Amino acid sequence: MGGQAGESGAEPAVAPIYRIGEMAQQTGLTVRAIRLYEEEGLLRPSLHVRGANRLYNAADLERLKQIAGLRNVGFSIAEIRDLLEDDARRRQLQARYQATTDPAERRRLLAETMALSQQLIAALERRCARVQALLDEEQERLQALRDRMNGVE
Repeated sequence: MGGQAGESGAEPAVAPIYRIGEMAQQTGLTVRAIRLYEEEGLLRPSLHVRGANRLYNAADLERLKQIAGLRNVGFSIAEIRDLLEDDARRRQLQARYQATTDPAERRRLLAETMALSQQLIAALERRCARVQALLDEEQERLQALRDRMNGVE
């Protein structure tokens, strides 16, 4: 079902639609994880059909990949929710920026967008600092093992 029609050019292109199992295959997630993200409000299927089947589009797939990537680097569901909300807010600000020609309003919108970017950078820096601390600890353990090995005859 995830294929695309009209690749020969004779028919108009049809956007791919994915079932939950196909989304799982595309992302390496389990169906259970995808359902959890739905329950948590991180992902919403674009379509529902009879029998409670969920159908997703390409934008849903990209959002799920973003969620999976954030989970892989250790972000909690609550943190991901905040990041996704900030991302949606950035898109709204961009649309408003493009819709206005008023320089003062454009500056205000840019300032708000910059503040959101600074918040994201700060969150990522905190995450990197935690990962760096774990890395430092492990490197110290490895060095202690090397020192012990050098002392063994």
